Amino acid sequence: MNEEPMPPHRDPFFATFPGEFDHKQMALWARELIDNHGIRIEREATAQDICKPSLDFGREYRHTVVDADAIAESPLNAATSAELERILPFIELVTHSPVVQSPHGHSRVTLKHYGPGDVQGWHYDTNPITLLFFLTDCPVGGELIVAPYGAPASDEMRMDAVPLTDVLAADPMLGRWSIRPAAGDILLMAGRRFVHAVRMQPTTSDRIILAVNLYHPDDLWRPPSIEAVIYGDAQAVNY
Repeated sequence: MNEEPMPPHRDPFFATFPGEFDHKQMALWARELIDNHGIRIEREATAQDICKPSLDFGREYRHTVVDADAIAESPLNAATSAELERILPFIELVTHSPVVQSPHGHSRVTLKHYGPGDVQGWHYDTNPITLLFFLTDCPVGGELIVAPYGAPASDEMRMDAVPLTDVLAADPMLGRWSIRPAAGDILLMAGRRFVHAVRMQPTTSDRIILAVNLYHPDDLWRPPSIEAVIYGDAQAVNY
């Protein structure tokens, strides 16, 4: 695959904090976008799935996405930009570096909806800074599972092996963190450093998040082939 190599890693970071955005109004705009512009992603686990040096481990994906082109036409875009402007100094303090929004317009921001039975398997993000706005609560299921010390062992790659835990619980035996979505909260992490997944949404409630891709001015790397993985028509991508 003739693509530029991934830039060197920077120091990792991880933070959760309450936002000041109107999550109820943003959730209403999000549902309208999902109904009118949602792209359904459904992929079963593939053979390329166990601890390879990859961004995407080939695990199952079942969720609906809305890309930045559609979001740009919604009031959701302005509300997201206003909150990002408010918290940008904090993000730069945490990351110890200037931060810029993604220059890759199609994937600058992505709306993700997980209904009953939906899941997103283990993967790394291509952007160095991942910012998540939680727009809905998930009383059961839908946790973001983070493995900060590297990819889980092969027998832990299955999502049914991931336990239900509280809002932010550390499991020192497995080296995983579990974050339960709470409407109005924000999560900031080094998405390219921490492998993560979304646990299956088992109830009639749904999980809606807004993912904002952020970069450093000297690190704007994003492999073109990853677009098909995020928005459909592709399997695992290895580098």
